[in-house]
Amino acid sequence: MVKGKIVVLCDNAYSGRDGEVAAPAKQTGVAYYAQQHYYPDVKLVRAFSSLPVYNVGSATADNPVSIPYALDDDVLKPTIEQLIKAVDGTPKYIGKIIDSRSLDY
Repeated sequence: MVKGKIVVLCDNAYSGRDGEVAAPAKQTGVAYYAQQHYYPDVKLVRAFSSLPVYNVGSATADNPVSIPYALDDDVLKPTIEQLIKAVDGTPKYIGKIIDSRSLDY
């Protein structure tokens, strides 16, 4: 159903909610784990996960918030950056999904 679609993963792993899957997801990185186990056929983007939702909600054009993101398909950068700018964010590309563990909260 989502094969080939852009999926923005903004969730984090919590053992109290997610059970046993939380530990390996945190160990390898939530986005990389999700890509390998749940979303192998989508264009996965990791964004909006490394800061409290309040920070995003309080951003304004005059006071944007830096929003780091990771993705594997560089063709998606303009689309994701447009999405981040639409919420008064400043996009900050940090690398590929495999390197996105720093975005886990």
